[in-house]
Amino acid sequence: IPKPFSAYGMHQIQDYGSVLLKNATVWTNESDGVLTEADVFIKNGKISDVGQKLKVKADKVIDASGKHITAGIIDEHSHIALLSVNDIAVNSSMVRMEDSLDSDNINIYRNLAGGVTDAQLLHGSANPIGGQ
Repeated sequence: IPKPFSAYGMHQIQDYGSVLLKNATVWTNESDGVLTEADVFIKNGKISDVGQKLKVKADKVIDASGKHITAGIIDEHSHIALLSVNDIAVNSSMVRMEDSLDSDNINIYRNLAGGVTDAQLLHGSANPIGGQ
């Protein structure tokens, strides 16, 4: 069964090995602030280490000079992948967003590709009394 279960899915999760991004500007969103000329080591699909001049063996090394690395983007107001959010009625208080979510919608994956990792899905603006 493809993951995710749709035409956009894969039958097997790809093994990316390890990747070292070198010389990037890293926005930590922590007390370290912004790190310049920093390295990010990714192993098994997860960030394993962040620092300067990391000495690690990586399957792939990418020069990220002039590039910025940030945490995932949070979209606080989104309607992606929602079906008929404005079409049901003026009062749609009985409709939960999870009931109108199309989890196979390609826009979810387009957002992921653009760095959006979380989204607050909201009812449409055309109905004054929206659902949950």
